[in-house]
Amino acid sequence: MNPAYNGFIYLTTNLLNGRWYIGSCWCKNMDRAGYLGSGKLLTQAIKKYGRENFQREILYYYDVFVLCVMYGTAAIGWSLVLGMPRVAAVYLSVSNEAKVQAMMREQRRLIEEWGEGVTEMPPPRKSAATSAKPA
Repeated sequence: MNPAYNGFIYLTTNLLNGRWYIGSCWCKNMDRAGYLGSGKLLTQAIKKYGRENFQREILYYYDVFVLCVMYGTAAIGWSLVLGMPRVAAVYLSVSNEAKVQAMMREQRRLIEEWGEGVTEMPPPRKSAATSAKPA
């Protein structure tokens, strides 16, 4: 066994009925040749059928540090995926508010330059459809 690994994922199979159990073992001593698993149902089955009727296969060796890094970066990635819409909404809100403030400053400058008359609305124009008299 590779001494750099400190955990493994295993499959324990009941040779009599074909039922199986998947588990993981994290331990300081990788020499766990007799380890079949520690789940409640598995330990009950081992007591019922005997250890000799079970077989363990190691599916995957792992280093706990590497798993923590992988899951940690996945968590960071998902937090970005889930959090970015909120960040974008805040950015757009602040950006739009800044644009509104700039337009209001420009409006005040134009009023100072042209006078209060530029703030008055002109009377609405009559369109050709509304000015026609009924027959």
